Amino acid sequence: MMNKDKIIKRYIPLSFGIFFLSFLFGYYIGYFNPQEAKSAYLEIFENFSFLFQLNNFLLFLFIFLNNSLKVFLFMFLGILGGVIPVFFLIVNGMTLGLVVWVVSQEVTLGEILLSLLPHGVFELPALFIGSALGISLGASSYKLISQRKKIKEIIKGPLKSDLIFSLRTFTYVILPLLFIAALIEVLLIHFIS
Repeated sequence: MMNKDKIIKRYIPLSFGIFFLSFLFGYYIGYFNPQEAKSAYLEIFENFSFLFQLNNFLLFLFIFLNNSLKVFLFMFLGILGGVIPVFFLIVNGMTLGLVVWVVSQEVTLGEILLSLLPHGVFELPALFIGSALGISLGASSYKLISQRKKIKEIIKGPLKSDLIFSLRTFTYVILPLLFIAALIEVLLIHFIS
Protein backbone atom coordinates (compact mmCIF):
# COMPACT_ATOMS: atom_id res chain seq x y z
CA MET A 1 0.00 0.00 0.00
CA MET A 2 1.14 3.52 -0.85
CA ASN A 3 2.83 5.31 2.03
CA LYS A 4 1.77 8.99 2.00
CA ASP A 5 4.78 10.06 4.08
CA LYS A 6 7.14 8.28 1.68
CA ILE A 7 5.54 10.07 -1.27
CA ILE A 8 5.92 13.44 0.44
CA LYS A 9 9.44 12.85 1.77
CA ARG A 10 10.94 10.89 -1.12
CA TYR A 11 9.01 11.06 -4.38
CA ILE A 12 7.92 14.72 -4.46
CA PRO A 13 11.52 15.93 -3.83
CA LEU A 14 12.72 13.38 -6.41
CA SER A 15 10.21 14.74 -8.95
CA PHE A 16 11.31 18.29 -8.22
CA GLY A 17 14.98 17.31 -8.53
CA ILE A 18 14.49 15.60 -11.89
CA PHE A 19 12.53 18.59 -13.21
CA PHE A 20 15.06 21.13 -11.90
CA LEU A 21 18.09 19.31 -13.30
CA SER A 22 16.29 18.91 -16.64
CA PHE A 23 15.44 22.63 -16.58
CA LEU A 24 19.13 23.49 -16.06
CA PHE A 25 20.12 21.08 -18.83
CA GLY A 26 17.59 22.68 -21.22
CA TYR A 27 18.85 26.15 -20.27
CA TYR A 28 22.45 25.17 -20.96
CA ILE A 29 21.51 23.51 -24.23
CA GLY A 30 20.16 26.93 -25.23
CA TYR A 31 23.27 28.68 -23.96
CA PHE A 32 25.69 26.44 -25.88
CA ASN A 33 23.51 26.03 -28.99
CA PRO A 34 21.74 29.39 -29.42
CA GLN A 35 20.71 28.91 -33.06
CA GLU A 36 19.24 25.45 -32.48
CA ALA A 37 17.52 26.69 -29.32
CA LYS A 38 15.89 29.57 -31.19
CA SER A 39 14.77 27.18 -33.95
CA ALA A 40 13.27 24.79 -31.38
CA TYR A 41 11.56 27.72 -29.62
CA LEU A 42 10.04 28.95 -32.89
CA GLU A 43 8.84 25.44 -33.68
CA ILE A 44 7.18 25.16 -30.24
CA PHE A 45 5.66 28.61 -30.70
CA GLU A 46 4.38 27.68 -34.16
CA ASN A 47 2.83 24.42 -32.92
CA PHE A 48 0.79 26.36 -30.37
CA SER A 49 0.04 29.44 -32.48
CA PHE A 50 -3.59 28.30 -32.86
CA LEU A 51 -4.10 29.25 -29.20
CA PHE A 52 -3.98 32.93 -30.16
CA GLN A 53 -7.19 32.39 -32.15
CA LEU A 54 -9.15 31.16 -29.11
CA ASN A 55 -11.29 33.36 -26.89
CA ASN A 56 -10.47 33.42 -23.17
CA PHE A 57 -12.95 30.70 -22.20
CA LEU A 58 -11.77 28.26 -24.89
CA LEU A 59 -8.15 29.05 -24.05
CA PHE A 60 -8.86 28.30 -20.38
CA LEU A 61 -10.56 25.02 -21.32
CA PHE A 62 -7.69 24.01 -23.57
CA ILE A 63 -5.01 24.75 -20.96
CA PHE A 64 -6.94 23.09 -18.12
CA LEU A 65 -7.96 19.97 -20.07
CA ASN A 66 -4.56 19.58 -21.77
CA ASN A 67 -2.66 19.79 -18.47
CA SER A 68 -5.18 17.60 -16.63
CA LEU A 69 -5.08 14.87 -19.27
CA LYS A 70 -1.28 14.86 -19.38
CA VAL A 71 -0.91 14.66 -15.60
CA PHE A 72 -3.58 11.94 -15.42
CA LEU A 73 -1.90 9.84 -18.11
CA PHE A 74 1.67 10.07 -16.90
CA MET A 75 0.56 9.52 -13.32
CA PHE A 76 -1.36 6.32 -14.02
CA LEU A 77 1.07 5.07 -16.67
CA GLY A 78 3.64 5.25 -13.91
CA ILE A 79 2.39 1.79 -13.02
CA LEU A 80 4.69 0.57 -15.83
CA GLY A 81 7.77 0.92 -13.66
CA GLY A 82 7.66 4.69 -13.09
CA VAL A 83 9.47 5.44 -16.35
CA ILE A 84 6.77 7.57 -18.00
CA PRO A 85 6.43 10.19 -15.23
CA VAL A 86 10.24 10.51 -15.12
CA PHE A 87 10.34 10.96 -18.90
CA PHE A 88 7.54 13.56 -18.68
CA LEU A 89 9.46 15.52 -16.02
CA ILE A 90 12.64 15.46 -18.11
CA VAL A 91 10.93 16.62 -21.31
CA ASN A 92 8.97 19.38 -19.56
CA GLY A 93 11.96 20.57 -17.55
CA MET A 94 14.24 20.68 -20.59
CA THR A 95 11.60 22.43 -22.70
CA LEU A 96 11.00 25.08 -20.05
CA GLY A 97 14.74 25.61 -19.58
CA LEU A 98 15.26 26.05 -23.32
CA VAL A 99 12.31 28.45 -23.63
CA VAL A 100 13.50 30.49 -20.63
CA TRP A 101 16.97 30.79 -22.18
CA VAL A 102 15.58 31.98 -25.52
CA VAL A 103 13.14 34.43 -23.92
CA SER A 104 15.88 35.73 -21.57
CA GLN A 105 17.69 37.07 -24.63
CA GLU A 106 14.79 39.50 -25.18
CA VAL A 107 13.34 40.29 -21.74
CA THR A 108 14.58 40.58 -18.15
CA LEU A 109 14.58 37.80 -15.58
CA GLY A 110 11.97 39.76 -13.61
CA GLU A 111 9.61 39.77 -16.61
CA ILE A 112 10.11 36.03 -17.09
CA LEU A 113 9.37 35.36 -13.42
CA LEU A 114 6.32 37.63 -13.54
CA SER A 115 4.94 35.64 -16.47
CA LEU A 116 5.68 32.20 -14.97
CA LEU A 117 5.31 32.44 -11.19
CA PRO A 118 1.63 33.41 -10.80
CA HIS A 119 0.37 30.22 -12.44
CA GLY A 120 3.53 28.16 -11.89
CA VAL A 121 3.05 28.14 -8.10
CA PHE A 122 -0.08 26.07 -8.73
CA GLU A 123 0.88 24.16 -11.88
CA LEU A 124 4.29 22.92 -10.76
CA PRO A 125 3.09 21.39 -7.46
CA ALA A 126 0.37 19.58 -9.44
CA LEU A 127 3.06 18.29 -11.79
CA PHE A 128 5.33 17.17 -8.93
CA ILE A 129 2.52 15.49 -6.97
CA GLY A 130 1.28 13.67 -10.09
CA SER A 131 4.82 12.57 -10.95
CA ALA A 132 5.46 11.45 -7.37
CA LEU A 133 2.31 9.33 -7.44
CA GLY A 134 3.27 7.87 -10.82
CA ILE A 135 6.79 7.00 -9.66
CA SER A 136 5.36 5.53 -6.45
CA LEU A 137 2.90 3.41 -8.45
CA GLY A 138 5.82 2.22 -10.56
CA ALA A 139 7.89 1.33 -7.50
CA SER A 140 4.93 -0.53 -5.96
CA SER A 141 4.17 -2.49 -9.12
CA TYR A 142 7.85 -3.34 -9.63
CA LYS A 143 8.15 -4.56 -6.03
CA LEU A 144 5.02 -6.70 -6.33
CA ILE A 145 6.07 -8.16 -9.69
CA SER A 146 9.55 -8.95 -8.34
CA GLN A 147 7.82 -10.97 -5.61
CA ARG A 148 6.47 -13.08 -8.48
CA LYS A 149 2.86 -12.23 -7.78
CA LYS A 150 0.38 -12.63 -10.59
CA ILE A 151 -0.95 -9.50 -12.28
CA LYS A 152 -4.50 -10.32 -11.21
CA GLU A 153 -3.43 -10.56 -7.54
CA ILE A 154 -1.50 -7.30 -7.81
CA ILE A 155 -4.36 -5.31 -9.34
CA LYS A 156 -7.00 -6.66 -6.98
CA GLY A 157 -4.76 -6.42 -3.94
CA PRO A 158 -2.35 -3.73 -2.79
CA LEU A 159 -2.16 -1.89 -6.09
CA LYS A 160 -5.93 -1.34 -6.12
CA SER A 161 -5.74 0.82 -2.99
CA ASP A 162 -2.75 2.72 -4.46
CA LEU A 163 -4.72 3.43 -7.63
CA ILE A 164 -7.73 4.62 -5.61
CA PHE A 165 -5.50 6.87 -3.47
CA SER A 166 -3.91 8.30 -6.65
CA LEU A 167 -7.31 8.92 -8.22
CA ARG A 168 -8.57 10.70 -5.10
CA THR A 169 -5.43 12.83 -4.94
CA PHE A 170 -5.81 13.66 -8.62
CA THR A 171 -9.46 14.65 -8.12
CA TYR A 172 -9.18 16.61 -4.88
CA VAL A 173 -5.67 18.08 -5.07
CA ILE A 174 -4.22 18.05 -8.59
CA LEU A 175 -7.32 19.10 -10.56
CA PRO A 176 -8.04 22.14 -8.35
CA LEU A 177 -4.39 23.24 -8.64
CA LEU A 178 -4.51 22.90 -12.43
CA PHE A 179 -7.85 24.73 -12.56
CA ILE A 180 -6.43 27.71 -10.64
CA ALA A 181 -3.23 27.66 -12.72
CA ALA A 182 -5.17 27.70 -16.01
CA LEU A 183 -7.40 30.53 -14.78
CA ILE A 184 -4.41 32.65 -13.73
CA GLU A 185 -2.58 31.90 -16.98
CA VAL A 186 -5.53 33.05 -19.09
CA LEU A 187 -5.97 36.18 -16.97
CA LEU A 188 -2.29 36.99 -17.41
CA ILE A 189 -2.49 36.50 -21.16
CA HIS A 190 -5.64 38.66 -21.29
CA PHE A 191 -4.08 41.55 -19.34
CA ILE A 192 -0.68 41.38 -21.06
CA SER A 193 -2.10 41.37 -24.60
